[in-house]
Amino acid sequence: MATNNFLPFAIDPAANVISQGAWNALLARTGGFTAGVAQSNQLNKVWRQSSVIAALIGRYVAEIGGLDALDDGDVTALLDHFVATLRAQAPNYFVAGGSANTLTVTFSPAFVNAAAMIGVPIRVKIASANTGAATLNGYPIVRQDSAATRKGDLQPGIREMFFDGTSFRLFSLILQTERTVTLLGRVTAQYATNGVETAIEWAPPAAGTDPLGWYNPAQPTRLTCPAGIDRAVFSFSIGFEASSVGYRKGRVVVNGTAEGSGLPVDVLLPNASDLTIPNGAGAPYPMAAGDYAQVLAFTNPGGPHLLRRQNTFFSVSY
Repeated sequence: MATNNFLPFAIDPAANVISQGAWNALLARTGGFTAGVAQSNQLNKVWRQSSVIAALIGRYVAEIGGLDALDDGDVTALLDHFVATLRAQAPNYFVAGGSANTLTVTFSPAFVNAAAMIGVPIRVKIASANTGAATLNGYPIVRQDSAATRKGDLQPGIREMFFDGTSFRLFSLILQTERTVTLLGRVTAQYATNGVETAIEWAPPAAGTDPLGWYNPAQPTRLTCPAGIDRAVFSFSIGFEASSVGYRKGRVVVNGTAEGSGLPVDVLLPNASDLTIPNGAGAPYPMAAGDYAQVLAFTNPGGPHLLRRQNTFFSVSY
C-alpha cells in the first residue's frame, strides 16, 4: 500500500483557528505578518490551509495513483508521482456491471447531477458484446452520428465514451466497429442464364470474418441481416467469360424486390470490351433482422455465360 506523509493540521472541529470571515478580512492575509506577535489562531489558519492542500495532493497520489507521497524533500519524485497519477485517469475508469445491453457503473464520488457529467470522458471495461441497443446507467449509448448502438458495437474490452447531456456517446465508433463481410463466387462452375436474372451463389466467407452470421450455407445466394443491424452498404462485382458480349447487368436486391435507393446496380452495354461489371457500391440501406440481399446477374443475347470466380464477389459493410 502506498504511503502518504502529508497530513492535515488543525482539522479538529474545535481547533484553535480564526473563522473564515475573520480570515477574509485579516490585513495580514495579503501583506503577511510584520513586527509584533502573531496570534496563534491566525497562524493555525495559515498552516491548516497549506497543510490541507498538501494532504489532498498526498492522498490523491497515494490512494488514486497507488504511488508514495513522501515528505523527504524530494520534489522531483513527488512531481513525477503526481503527473503519473494524472495521466492514469483512474477516477474515469470503470468496470461495467449489469448485462450486455444494460450496463451499469458506480461513479465515486458521485456526480452531483447529470449536468455535471457533460463532456467528461470515461473508459468502461465491458465483459460481453451487446446484442442490440445498449444503455449505461439508464442513458442510451449512441454512435458518433447519434444512432443507437447496434449488435456487436460494444465488444469485450475497454470502450471510451462521454456524456452529452442525454446519452453516452462513443469515441471513434465507426472506425472501430464498422465491419465488412466479403463473399467470392462458388468454386464449382456457375452460369448466368440467357435472358433470365440469376441469383449468384457464394462460397462461405473466410473463417472469422463473419462473426454475426450474415452467410448461411443452406441459402448460398443470400446475405441475411442479423438482429441488431438497421442498415448496411452493399457492393459487388461480376466477371463474365470472354464470349459474353451482349447486354449484361448486375444488381443487388433485398427480399427479392427491385433495386431501390441505395442498392447498387451496374450494366455493361452490348459489345463492351470490358468483361467485368465493376465494383458497384451503394449507399447505406435500411435493413431489419431477417432481411436478405442477393446479387442478380443478367445477360442477353447468347449464353448461358460462365461467371469468373476471381472477378465475382459480394460484400456488405455494417
